[in-house]
Amino acid sequence: MHSSSSAYIIPALLWLANVGYGQTPAGANNIVFRNGSVQRQSFSWPGQGGAGDGLVMTATASSTRWVTVQFRTMAEPPLPEPGSFGGGVLRDQNTVHRLLFDKNSQTYVGYDLVLSSDASYGYRVAFQALSNSPAMLSRFASGLALKPMPPAKYPAPQLVRQGENIALDVMITPNGRQKIVDYLQFSPPEPVDLPAASTPADPRDFTVDDEPLSINFDSFERTTVFIDGQRFTGRVGFAGRKGGALWIVFPGPGRYVISLASHPGFAKAGSVRDHVIAFHDGDHQFEIRLARSVVGPGHAWNLYVHHDTAYSPTPAWADALVIGTGRLEDILAGH
Repeated sequence: MHSSSSAYIIPALLWLANVGYGQTPAGANNIVFRNGSVQRQSFSWPGQGGAGDGLVMTATASSTRWVTVQFRTMAEPPLPEPGSFGGGVLRDQNTVHRLLFDKNSQTYVGYDLVLSSDASYGYRVAFQALSNSPAMLSRFASGLALKPMPPAKYPAPQLVRQGENIALDVMITPNGRQKIVDYLQFSPPEPVDLPAASTPADPRDFTVDDEPLSINFDSFERTTVFIDGQRFTGRVGFAGRKGGALWIVFPGPGRYVISLASHPGFAKAGSVRDHVIAFHDGDHQFEIRLARSVVGPGHAWNLYVHHDTAYSPTPAWADALVIGTGRLEDILAGH
């Protein structure tokens, strides 16, 4: 087994008899948090199937919020002829599901990786039994009659640093001469920011002839938030009620109530165009980019902003950024 001095080597887990040659503003009691992450998985199966240089497959399970995992599966030593392998990876928030099967022996192995960051070290990695075997088999091995390998004994959770590898023996012959090894490498999430607004129109005051803002749960499929030019990486939540006013709670600065029309105690301090809500409070700048456009194409409207300095968030989400909609009079009255 190839390893470096920084690698964490895990003993063989699974045996294969015949390796195949194979707070709370008005109505905001229901706040929905979406982590805003985009998750992808990709993999490839070279034609040599473990022969040649021994490469069986490569895969990447990436996320814009959680740790990214890269898989490189090797036959050690290389197989004398191409094997008959299949499987894949599937990302589910902070869990990566892994399936590998051998059509020659009609068996499969699988495991879950549960990932989290450790501020003082790097990444915490926990191996668990595959939690969605039926779904993984249906997705990657439809029509095959595969049998699971004997239950695995999983290692204790481990801490790894960026760039370090875990080598996991997933298949091994009884004589120990042939192995199929998963090499796992961990790297930080890659933030994928939503673009800035592109509509060049100068903002104007909203009129009754204009279409209202279109903000709903789907608008928060993804969010990118900047506070004083710095990207906000915490939780973002949404609480929606009927009404044309917005309220936004920022950790630290507190709550801002936003309207398209001027009201006593409100100052013209921003604009909304395309999918972007932007405003300022003194020297502080705030920009919220949503997944979908919230105004009609080519339009930009002025925003009138009130900083509700008396407001205190519920402790349960004091660290979060929460955006809500509602009737202005209800928001200001606190019900």
